[in-house]
Parts: sequence; structure tokens; C-alpha cells
Amino acid sequence: MRLLVVGHSYVTAFNQMKYAIMKRLHPALQLKIISPRAARDMYRRYEHEVAPGLNAEEAVCLRDFFFKSHMTYLLDPIRFIKILMEFKPDYIHIEEDPHSLISFETVCLTSMCCPKTPISFFIWDNLARVAPFPLNALKRWLTFFALSRAACVVAGNHEAQQLLGSRKNYHGPSFLLPQFGIDCAAYQGAPKPEIVQRVNKQPGVPVIGYMGRLISEKGILLLCEALSGLEQTAWKLVIVGAGPLENILQEHWKPKFGERLLLVGPGARTDLPDYLKCMDVLVVPSVSTPVWKEQFGMVLIESMAAGVPVIGSTSGAIPEVIGEAGILVPEGDIQSLREALARLLGSEQERKRLSQLGQARALGSFSHESVSNSYMNIFNQFSLN
Repeated sequence: MRLLVVGHSYVTAFNQMKYAIMKRLHPALQLKIISPRAARDMYRRYEHEVAPGLNAEEAVCLRDFFFKSHMTYLLDPIRFIKILMEFKPDYIHIEEDPHSLISFETVCLTSMCCPKTPISFFIWDNLARVAPFPLNALKRWLTFFALSRAACVVAGNHEAQQLLGSRKNYHGPSFLLPQFGIDCAAYQGAPKPEIVQRVNKQPGVPVIGYMGRLISEKGILLLCEALSGLEQTAWKLVIVGAGPLENILQEHWKPKFGERLLLVGPGARTDLPDYLKCMDVLVVPSVSTPVWKEQFGMVLIESMAAGVPVIGSTSGAIPEVIGEAGILVPEGDIQSLREALARLLGSEQERKRLSQLGQARALGSFSHESVSNSYMNIFNQFSLN
């Protein structure tokens, strides 16, 4: 099969590993991943990379235009057309919202250059948001245009899958899969000595971890409030992340918690497994808002792979990611979060039990191999071959 993939996420080698593993598992696969030269989030710019197991002919970056966000960019149409004409894909998978400009461009160019080639989309969107007129009309039209060409859609969570029919008027085949898997082996073994030294874990003092953006909807201040009621219990809180609430954590909670609180900063992606290996509990206390709720929670599966028990709120997709392998608390409920923390901090046996359940769930459902094979089965089902 000749598979062409389009998406800004594939600027990074970490995300490309899904397809590097797919290529390794299916040697006959011919692959072309198209992404912009760089992508940005609110904290940093990511330059194009090529993952081990791929080459520059397989992970291709094109000149991009209007990249204010993943919704607004287009790619060099001349090079894009050349790739379509020369590569002659049997299947095209677009990992962008159907109403994005790059989805519109990809569908148009595919219809022009290889009109029989099946197209699928990956979506995360789990909110029934209504944009103001005339943007809402444009969004509806772009969504209809893209999905009318779709052979199938892959949704990253149950609510996104449900909204396909109820809000996007799509009633074709759909599948439920995470966008990415993880290398479970990378979360095993001893952490790097420099990370161990920085965390400075003490005997008999469980380490509670938080990894993510420091914003109110991620619930980091709720976690601090919950821990303020457990001052007679031994614990240390390690926060890996950056965001606008960093000043509040430094000015209010650091003086209150003292050496019990370690603010690491954003941390390099390559160091995150080592920070997880130093933790005894990971908390994802997210709180939904009218315009946001958790779409997945990648750090949950990373934590489970590392054998770290997880506590998550009921925001968005968190319950379906955790399953029975962790503790769920009602979002925004500080007392329930405090009780869950006390339960795990006070029981090494319970932490061990959840650790084993989490590792089994991560390996069975969220490994690179599991996720890559599931995608390949979908592509084979709908491809030209």
C-alpha cells in the first residue's frame, strides 16, 4: 500500500513514531508523511524532524502559509500536487479537523489529482461549539465538504465519535482510536541520575506528580487546595509544566508548601519518562469549561506505562482513558480529590495494584504496536488495493 498522511502533528519525530512502527510491522508499506516546516503551540516552536526508522523522503515538510494555528494553514500546492502525481497514494489519511484549511486543500487536490483515492480523517473535537455567523456557516460548509469525501473517520474519544452524527451530519463508518501510541519500553528502567537528583525523592515520602499546562482548566490549583488539607501526611508535589499560573504557584503555594513543592518548568519531551519514573502518583484534575474539556490526556497513558497510579477527574475523555486502571473523582470536587490522594498516599499496596493494572492497560491498548496495527487494519479495509 502507498499511504499518504497529512498533519501538523508530524513535524516532530516523537509523533512520527506511529508510522515508523507501522512501517516496521508492515514492510510492504510505502509511506509519505506531509507536514509544515514548523508548528507552534503557546509555549514553543517545533522545527521539522525525521524519526528513526524513517527518511527525508518519507517524512516530508512543505512550505506553509498562514500558520496562525492548525486550523488556518495551507501547504505549498505545487509541491503537494507533484507528490500526489508521483507517489500515487492508495490511501490518504488527514489528521486535522475537517473544517481546517489544510483539510480543504488536501481534499481539493486529491479530487483533482487522484479522485478515486479514499480519504479518512482523524478528529478530537468533543465539544458542540457554535461559532458566530458567518463563521458558523463557513465551518458547517467546510465540514460537509470534507466529510462528504471521507471513506471513514477515526475519532479520538467517544464524544467526538457521537458528534459526527449529531452535529457534523456524518453517518459513514467511524472508529475509536487514540491519535498516538507510546513506546512502553521507554517508561521502564531507572530514571536518569540528573532527574533523580533534581526530584530529590526521600525515603517514605511519596511523590505526587502533575504534568501539563499551568492553566485553570487543567486543575493545578485544585490539586494544591486538596493537598493543603493533607499537611499531616508525608508527600512531595512535583509539577512539570509552564503557563500563566506559574506566578501564583511561585508566590502563594511555594511559600506555603516549602520544600514539598518542586516546580520543574516545561521539561524536555525526552525527560518526561524519567520524571514519571520518580513519581508514586500522577494527578490529572482537569475541569471542563464551555469551550474546553479533556480530549484524551496523553500523560495518563504515559504514567500507566511507567507503572505510576493515576487519579483523574471526570472531565471529557479522562474516564475512558483510565478505565478501571486508576481512580476517578468528580471534576472540580476538592474533597473527593483529597480523599483519593489520602487513599493512595496511605496504601503502598493499593498503589502497587493500580500500577499493575495501568501497565497492562497501556501495553494492551496504547502501545505504538497496538495503535499502529489498528490504524493499518482500517487503512487496509478502505484502500484502493
